Amino acid sequence: MKKINNRPLQLFFSLSCLFVLFFLIPPFVFADAPNDVFLFKKLALLNTDDRTGKDYGEKIEKIVRDELEQMLRFDIIPQDKVRVQHPLSQQSLGTINKILQADGFIVGRVDLSNEMINISLEILDKRGEMFALELLAVNELASLADLEENVRELVVKLIRRIPYKAVITQVKNGVVTFDAGLKHGVETGSKVSLFEIIGVKRHPYTDEIISFKRKDLGVIQVTQVEDLSATGKIISSKKGAKIKAGSKADFIPSEKFILESHIEKNELLAEKKLSPELLNTGEQRLTKEPPGRPRGSLAVSAGLLLNDYKISSNQFNFRRDTSPVTSVTMAGEYWVLAPLGADVSYSASWIYFKQTGSVPKTDASLSWLTAHLKYRHFFSSDRLSPEIVGSVGYHIYDFEVDKSDSKYFNNIKYSGIDIALTASYPMTSKMKGVVNVGYLPSLDIEEDPVTSGTNPHAYGYYFGLAEHFNVSDKTALALRYYYLAYHAKFSGDGTRGAGTTDTEIRDLCQGINLSLIYEW
Repeated sequence: MKKINNRPLQLFFSLSCLFVLFFLIPPFVFADAPNDVFLFKKLALLNTDDRTGKDYGEKIEKIVRDELEQMLRFDIIPQDKVRVQHPLSQQSLGTINKILQADGFIVGRVDLSNEMINISLEILDKRGEMFALELLAVNELASLADLEENVRELVVKLIRRIPYKAVITQVKNGVVTFDAGLKHGVETGSKVSLFEIIGVKRHPYTDEIISFKRKDLGVIQVTQVEDLSATGKIISSKKGAKIKAGSKADFIPSEKFILESHIEKNELLAEKKLSPELLNTGEQRLTKEPPGRPRGSLAVSAGLLLNDYKISSNQFNFRRDTSPVTSVTMAGEYWVLAPLGADVSYSASWIYFKQTGSVPKTDASLSWLTAHLKYRHFFSSDRLSPEIVGSVGYHIYDFEVDKSDSKYFNNIKYSGIDIALTASYPMTSKMKGVVNVGYLPSLDIEEDPVTSGTNPHAYGYYFGLAEHFNVSDKTALALRYYYLAYHAKFSGDGTRGAGTTDTEIRDLCQGINLSLIYEW
């Protein structure tokens, strides 16, 4: 019989390299466009997402609000009558902002783990996208005074992530006007630095600000101060620098004016309080937000498959593989409870083997039917929490060939228990990576006709790598690579020759597919 050349697993090698690079290369940061709009003057402090069950959220929210209101740099919008439903979504934040007209939001979260109070504070811009995030862990046995001190320090760290305090609104004949004044601690005679932001480093997954690079333009001395603006003369400038409207201003607030204007600022904020009617309307809209996690999903997939089939025995040796062929899959998943669910899937592929030497041309079909009971563990209750899913189920693989080639191929069906583990990690609000591995410890074999032996035993394993992209709240696309291997050994009498056989069959399948997923 003509020998078939071994063909390298090109698809496996190339795609594996891509996924290794994707998952293992250390995260890097990248520069944004200069002069990104970061200024937050009007902030809305939303109620804390308290997951402790011990009212820590209310205490921490009060400390955060008190600390923010001491910073005259900001107008903190009263939010006492607006209680948002967690987890937040961009839709809910958009509803709030139609009412509040805020420049940004500060959102807190607190939970308990291993006797530690875990606190996070983040700034979201008016679109609901993360700007900055700070984390803190405090021992649960700490005193209220220690907790307050630590939370205040956390607020200061968060605010320092906002890179400037004011914006230049006008430049004329060497006189500069910017939008900060008495209410923000600016006083006559003080010096203010002018600069531009020439580069911003953001986290590649969350898009939060990591650091920024500034270019100094010059210095002005304040000559006139109003409540919410100030004017000064340029006393020095860098060579070639262009000071213009939109450039940034950085100043050190005057302690004297901070003390004197604190009462005035509170009165100013009180005048800006929103009416209860508007706040109640916002509350009613926000409480209608749907739950964050989907209960079930349906997926349809199409892709390409390679098959590598090999028989080795003391009587007979044969190997034949395929060029890429089409495969299709349909799958469904449903979670009865948040951690407990089930899934079922069916896949099929059709192969045409060309005639090679004395080996005739052959048609074959491959199919897989699987079903699992599943348990999943979330690392937090956030919709974007990483998760691990363990599953146990039943796996059937059927390799059916044309009867005209029963000497070299025969119908083999593998079936048995399937144990699998899946891990997913959200990289952004729209993308997540998924890794899954499975083991088939003991497979029953049905061979028709019985040519390889009468005492078979077999096992199998598989793994997959996928990238999910959310197209909308209900639909997603997933690109997946998978690799499956089945190994069977036979002893006893076969029909390919006289006497006892000692046969091994190796059947490898690998491929890629693109899935359209609908979630509800």
